[in-house]
Amino acid sequence: MGIKGDDDKPLKLLQHVKTRWNSVYVMMERLVKLRWPVVAVLSDRSFVKLADAKTLDMCDEHWQLMEKLLPVLQPLQTVTSLLSAEVAPSSSTVYPMMMNLRNDLLTINTTDMPAIHDFKGDLQKALAEQFKLDDLAMATHLFGVASILDPATRALEHFDMNFKTAAYNNVRDVIASSSQQIAPPTTLVATETTVPMTSLAEKKIKLSNRSAMLAFLGGSGSAATPEVSSLTGAC
Repeated sequence: MGIKGDDDKPLKLLQHVKTRWNSVYVMMERLVKLRWPVVAVLSDRSFVKLADAKTLDMCDEHWQLMEKLLPVLQPLQTVTSLLSAEVAPSSSTVYPMMMNLRNDLLTINTTDMPAIHDFKGDLQKALAEQFKLDDLAMATHLFGVASILDPATRALEHFDMNFKTAAYNNVRDVIASSSQQIAPPTTLVATETTVPMTSLAEKKIKLSNRSAMLAFLGGSGSAATPEVSSLTGAC
């Protein structure tokens, strides 16, 4: 039927791989795109026997369910891809992305069909339990500290005020404690260094990965709140 991808090549079906969670999303996305070619082949008895077609074919309700699931799975696919990048991902974006997922992207709408409603609810609960998103003690986690020290995420826009206050106070205490233990600066001798090409390539990948993370967060977080301003002043 002439359905092609961005590379102008015909699209093919993709298989789900048990050890790669994102492959579920990829498989379903491709299957939805190729729905009508698949249906056409299954209905052609010269290609598929009737018994096999009855086993392989899906009812309209299942096709609709897949279409409704894709927008829910897509942000999860983005986050897992960014956080599992081979070049070290930014720890400062871990908590903001998890909170953005739970509080914004997985918001349950009145228009959601029952299966999607339940699926979002289960995902919200799983994220909260796995990352302890409602545990105030996590404000002192190193990921939380990294989020505050990163200019792009320090406003903690997706967190409630109690978490922000606890996180800011923790960093203030760390800064105050560290400032009393800092040794006097030593004289540094300038030396000429050569940056390997591999390092430059890795740096580009890191920048690209970070840009994608900030884009996922909406590019927000640069505007300082009063609490953040007082924190940076202390630094």
